[in-house]
Amino acid sequence: MHKKERFFSKMQFGLLVPKPLDMEMTASRARDSRTAQPAGFMDSMQTGTEPCSESCKAALHVSGTIRGLLGVFLLVLGLGVYLLDRSWQQLAIAEVIPLSLSPSPVFGTLGGSLPSLIHVCAFALLTAALLRGGTRLNQAICLGWLSVDVAFELGQHARFAEPIAKTVPAWFAHVPIFDRTPTYFLSGTFDPLDLLFAALGALTAYLLIVKTRASGVCHEV
Repeated sequence: MHKKERFFSKMQFGLLVPKPLDMEMTASRARDSRTAQPAGFMDSMQTGTEPCSESCKAALHVSGTIRGLLGVFLLVLGLGVYLLDRSWQQLAIAEVIPLSLSPSPVFGTLGGSLPSLIHVCAFALLTAALLRGGTRLNQAICLGWLSVDVAFELGQHARFAEPIAKTVPAWFAHVPIFDRTPTYFLSGTFDPLDLLFAALGALTAYLLIVKTRASGVCHEV
């Protein structure tokens, strides 16, 4: 190759390929730019969420507290349904706390299915308050408790009650409250209206969770 051609080739190659010094300066600038980013920036880039500030944590704490209080209130309300509309002896806890109360119906026809709504809604709220998850987790919580109630209600159906009662472990008979498990299925009454109220309980719980969502300073994903 002619000297002039080699000279121009070297010049073109030098323009296209960065020199070691240029590469070192570029890497140095990249390191400086990463260092200049605010604390929590890289974590937010990796997780896809905004950094959780102290105000965010406080808002989540308040949100969880409200959900927990609502759940406790509903449990007290559910206990009131049993005490006022049903015999205390129907409760499994009657074996631990012996008490004789004469029921005086207050809730009327709703008293039969209202506990199904309260049970799903209360425990979904309490679980959401404990886990403090995002939208998908809260949806799973509500559907999970709904599934539990549906399973127990179907277990009282004449077709399933006896087979389920036979699968109850024998050691349940020696544990207070657990010893009533076979009786729950064998003596219980399947009611489609309870399934409807359980579904309403799950829906109510989710709406309350959305209503009490921490807003403004942080977002539940």
